[in-house]
Amino acid sequence: MTRALLALSLVGCLQPPEFPLLDEIPIVPYVDTCSPPREEAVICTIDGDTFDIGLCGSETVGERFRMLGIDAPETAKGDTPADCFADEAAAELRDLLEGQRVLLTFDEECTGAFDRTLAYVWLQDDALVDAWRSRDLSPVADRLEAEDEEDSIVMVNEWMLYAGFARLYPEEIAGTLIYQSRLDAAEGSARSRSVGLWSQCDEEGS
Repeated sequence: MTRALLALSLVGCLQPPEFPLLDEIPIVPYVDTCSPPREEAVICTIDGDTFDIGLCGSETVGERFRMLGIDAPETAKGDTPADCFADEAAAELRDLLEGQRVLLTFDEECTGAFDRTLAYVWLQDDALVDAWRSRDLSPVADRLEAEDEEDSIVMVNEWMLYAGFARLYPEEIAGTLIYQSRLDAAEGSARSRSVGLWSQCDEEGS
């Protein structure tokens, strides 16, 4: 069991972070979530907030995941064109997750629309080192023990908001999530810095 899984098994909860680095990973008790953490290999990504494990595109063999608390621009489907910044968001998630082993943690509800599994996605170990090579993840990296990236963990949901690849999921639908304060702060930072879709798109996403 990795250090991240051990940390997440402890009972208690730290205050939501402010940017930049925290001193250690936030701790959430299993008892308040619909499922214990899992480690899974990502087979393919679908867009900027959805991915498959098991078998890409298979509803019977694989499992489709929707990232909690975020809403990435919609990619093109049939005659419907892609939303503003959709291709960039999809490319970012693909670069971060495809072929990587990730840690998945959960909230009160495990299943969302279209029977997708709802999860927080964490990069750790080799997956985190790979991600760090082409981007600076330090504003959303939680230190486990040391200050270098190999001993850190990053919530991808938070990164996608912080870097401007996604918006917050509508509050009237999402409600209050375990990490809602973190996600709120991440989007607020992206808006204030005018990065990603906040510099390329209007409020309606066009």
